[in-house]
Amino acid sequence: MRSSGIKKGLAGSAITALAITGVPLMTGTANAVPLDTQVQGLSLLTGGGDETLSFANDGTNTTESLVAVAPSAVTSVTFQYRRGTTGDWQNIGGAVTRNADGAFVTEWTQPGDVRAGDTVELRAVPNTGEANAVTQSATVAAAGSPTVELGTEGNLGYYRDQIDGDGNVAVRGTTSGPTTGISVTDEFNSGTVTGLASTAPQGGGTSSFTGVLKYADNDYPFSSGTEANQVALTATAGTDEDTEASTYYLQTVRTVTATPARTNIPSGGTTSATVTVLDQNGNPVAGANVGFTRDENTSDTTPAQDNQRAGETDANGQVTLTGLGAGTYVVYADTNATAGLQDADVRAQSFTLGAYQQQPTSVSVAADPNRNAYDLDELAGTTFTASVDDQQGNGVAGQPVQYRWTVDPAGTGANQSTEWTNATGQTNDEGEVAIPFTNPATTQVPGAYTLEVRRPNVGGTGLINGQPLTFQAAESEITFAEGASANAPVNGSYTVVGRLALTGTGGANLAGRTVTITEASVGNGDAAFAPTAQQPNGTTVSGDTATATTDANGEFRVVLTDPTVAPNVTPTPESTVVSAVAQGLRGQDDVATADAAGQITVNFAQQAQVGSIDVAVDSLFEGNPAPGKPVDLDITVRGQGQGGQAGAVLGDVPVTVSVDKGFLSPNAETRNDLALDQGNDDAGDLFGAYQDLGQQEELSTADAGNETGTTGIVATIGRDEGFDDDGRVTATITVTAGGVTETRQVTFDSRNALNIEQVELARRGSGAATIGQDVRFNLFARDQFGNLVGDREATISDDTPEAEISTDGEFNRTTTDFTASNAAVIARSQNEVVQTLTAAINGAPRTTVNAAGDPVTETRTATADSEPITWQQKATQPETIVAKLTGNNNGVKQDVLKVKTRKIAAGATVKLFRVVNGKQKLVKTATLNKNGAKTFRVADKNGKKFTNYIAKVAKQDAHKGTTTNKKRVR
Repeated sequence: MRSSGIKKGLAGSAITALAITGVPLMTGTANAVPLDTQVQGLSLLTGGGDETLSFANDGTNTTESLVAVAPSAVTSVTFQYRRGTTGDWQNIGGAVTRNADGAFVTEWTQPGDVRAGDTVELRAVPNTGEANAVTQSATVAAAGSPTVELGTEGNLGYYRDQIDGDGNVAVRGTTSGPTTGISVTDEFNSGTVTGLASTAPQGGGTSSFTGVLKYADNDYPFSSGTEANQVALTATAGTDEDTEASTYYLQTVRTVTATPARTNIPSGGTTSATVTVLDQNGNPVAGANVGFTRDENTSDTTPAQDNQRAGETDANGQVTLTGLGAGTYVVYADTNATAGLQDADVRAQSFTLGAYQQQPTSVSVAADPNRNAYDLDELAGTTFTASVDDQQGNGVAGQPVQYRWTVDPAGTGANQSTEWTNATGQTNDEGEVAIPFTNPATTQVPGAYTLEVRRPNVGGTGLINGQPLTFQAAESEITFAEGASANAPVNGSYTVVGRLALTGTGGANLAGRTVTITEASVGNGDAAFAPTAQQPNGTTVSGDTATATTDANGEFRVVLTDPTVAPNVTPTPESTVVSAVAQGLRGQDDVATADAAGQITVNFAQQAQVGSIDVAVDSLFEGNPAPGKPVDLDITVRGQGQGGQAGAVLGDVPVTVSVDKGFLSPNAETRNDLALDQGNDDAGDLFGAYQDLGQQEELSTADAGNETGTTGIVATIGRDEGFDDDGRVTATITVTAGGVTETRQVTFDSRNALNIEQVELARRGSGAATIGQDVRFNLFARDQFGNLVGDREATISDDTPEAEISTDGEFNRTTTDFTASNAAVIARSQNEVVQTLTAAINGAPRTTVNAAGDPVTETRTATADSEPITWQQKATQPETIVAKLTGNNNGVKQDVLKVKTRKIAAGATVKLFRVVNGKQKLVKTATLNKNGAKTFRVADKNGKKFTNYIAKVAKQDAHKGTTTNKKRVR
């Protein structure tokens, strides 16, 4: 592995060759900082030492970054590779020119002749000839090895601390490696990364990391001139490295914000505040020193306490200030050479933390991990915590807590409970105390477990009961969608789908658990797990072992492949046994049928030829399919028939189902079987939000019993703008198996809505209405998804006898509209009155989820009020008036000007202007008298010379504004 600051160059002969060709050589540290001045010769920054090359997904891409730098005489580089140390060199693309960050860079996709474990030589050939090429060697990493990607290409902010003089740069990237042991270095300058932090692995096993690259005492020679401040940074994770070039710009602190976690704290308590520092481009500033002042009493003259250098911002430009008590705070970033709050420092808006006396008001209990179902073996490792909170929702310390466990057995038998027991100790500073799991039964039985907590009556303050915590617990098991065996195409791939759930009918799914999967080929078979890059999210492969995490449905997936053979070789059927174990869920009391383990045999064989597909479409609700009222698809795959007869049903046949509108949901034969979305499955929720599998799903026909050759799935729809014009959307369902395709069309009709959620009287036009005119309304109704529900009968009424309404039906009835409908509700009035219309739809359906997760339909009257209509007399149009300005020649005396117009303008504002060089200058403002006239007397400023005047009369309700003629007087 390379060390930061070690310059990589050429052998002496190569350097001499560069010198001969005119490439300048550096003799010391550069004063300028472009990359081409930081190197002594062409340097290949990829490969060498212990570095491995990895083409696995690093969280950003599946390529290997190839980076080279060189003096300015090198204008292009061609990257090449070869396997081993002999053989012909192969170009990796064409010639690469220097990019904006001063480096020669290309992204290398793994070629077909390079495999894990291979030794690969890389070289960069400059435009100055092969004699000046530079070569590095590396080994291609094995599958599952850590990979890293540094996300520093382009401009990076460089912040120079004005007090310490050090430079700070935020660095970040992604990796498939562990969350520790990551480093970032500067290839040509001294620098140390501090505060390197990595997230927990996300989907696909990748994580992100951030840190601050700190240059002590300006070790990076930042140029304030016109030179580009360029660097080559390298991130290392395990043996994998990634080098990227970047250009620094000098950051200036522009804004500081401080957000306290809360602004009202218990008396004597403290809280924290998150401070964010941004630069002139709105980017985070790393390494900024942050301080704050605290004033406990702003009414006195005592100076506020200055807490200098209370923290330093991280790569996200943030730092958290802790231990903040009551008082008024001013948070600032030190932006000059003196520590402490100075006038030049950039400050955040001040905030005040108040204090109050705590009173315990509520008790709650939580589990970590928080789940609705547990394997019995998990309970001992689950942390249960009771919390006592005050009137502000903050924890109260020093409070006693009592608890009791109850189990409702899944089988027969009465509930069993422990006695109320005091928790060990009292609540801590956060108001929390641990609650141990205590088995309420003589043996650990499956069932519904409930933990009750309470704060006992302390000093007469009263008993406070908490909301109980209830969850299911039982032994768990792993089952497979295909049962004990599955058929797969020989020399093809197959996805094994397993499910981890509690035992028993309808056992709860166990999400977020880790399952270890192994495979063992039977005989001489060569089937194996596909590489991690070809596995679903949540599944990784290392050798013949895969690790998967169960999803929200308790499911996990792993892909098997049977390698292809040469065209002249006959495919050989084979089998492999896949075993899955959830290790943490296997306790001493587990039984053979409930041990969180399972097996399935996958047979790679020639598939029977598909002759036909039967697709039956059945509605699961009364009437036409509608949003929230899906259809069930029963699919049967048959082989080739004889003599016009249908072929035999075929088990273990892969089936692809897709829809172009709406989405697919798990199979259900009745509405009670429908799989609800987990966020919409509580008692009282609106029914109709189903688990979304997307618009395409891979199924397989059953291979045993009465279901042989069949499979099924549900097609449903939610929001679609196509419903809004006529209430109908037609979805095309496509079913494909063995090269045979069948399509069905299903028309969903929003008029058969499962739920009417919203009614609206939408007025055409706005503002006050004129007596005698028609004010029209559309009547819209929407279902729970937002689709328009037309043709539902409604009754329209209003709240005043001094106005009236009419509809296109008898007795003020009408039907709800689509967007293309004419407005059928009309309001009229001959009186000045405020009128509000009300629409009522009787018998509007409302289907909700009951405690068992099934639909319950009731009806209600759905109503909506219009915006009030203010009826007014028709406004008169203001009249046009003409104003005249007159005046006499008075020599050096006052200029006397008179404005005269109609009496209708009495009381209007009139302004007199002097016109000088074409510009109007206000002289006086007055009000027209009852006759619409006004006389102005103005001091003469130019003796016997002429002066031009003009006057303007402002508009009033009865008339428009006007401007007089220009009058010239001496």
